[in-house]
Amino acid sequence: MNITADRLVRSGEEGFRGRIMDVILTKGYFRAGPWMYYCVTFENDEIGTPGWSYKVRVRLDDLTERPSLRKIRKANAGFKHVIAPMRIGVAEEELYVRYRDSLGFEHAPTIRDVLLHGCGDEGNTFDTQMVSVYDGSKLIYIGYFDLGQKTMAGTLNIFDPAYRRCSPGKYLMLLKMDHARTLGMRFFHPGTVHIGDTKMDYKYFPGRNVMDAYLSPLDIWIPADTLDTVALTAMYQAAT
Repeated sequence: MNITADRLVRSGEEGFRGRIMDVILTKGYFRAGPWMYYCVTFENDEIGTPGWSYKVRVRLDDLTERPSLRKIRKANAGFKHVIAPMRIGVAEEELYVRYRDSLGFEHAPTIRDVLLHGCGDEGNTFDTQMVSVYDGSKLIYIGYFDLGQKTMAGTLNIFDPAYRRCSPGKYLMLLKMDHARTLGMRFFHPGTVHIGDTKMDYKYFPGRNVMDAYLSPLDIWIPADTLDTVALTAMYQAAT
């Protein structure tokens, strides 16, 4: 799948933090390295046709502890986690290499390339934190996220492929949402979903009934459980 940014925004002196982050996430943008990007179209390499995408968010006040969420917590109950400011050290990069090599597609060579396009920490324009999960003393998962004033955006999840059966990506999403609720935030943004392509549908894990979708042709957020694929496709076709 080939995704290109339809619009790219560089930060001002204040960076993408606080209220600025809230506003730009509300308008359908998401992080791309040290910038924010807006993307509606993508090329599906498997079938060679263009497609359309949209952003989703979780309404944290409406989130409930469904059986599927409890099942994920139970699978990871033996692990401990720590939340701290962003760190990109040797242990993190080594875990990333194991994760990257397990993927079936090309990916950036390092975490620093993904988050900062190779720049130093001083080049980070976001308020980035991380949750690290350990099996004993072994680092097995990492989830990076960016903070606004009332919103949190999940940025990058990394995990040891040996623990895939524990659904680490979903568990990291749960830990991020737990932390967002502790901070009194209203929304958690997990990223992009593609119309007619189910690869990104795992981002609906918290439940469509507690999530919204941003429809760029209308510049509105609507409840995700009211979406209709046929109507969405027609809307985006007419708008592009």
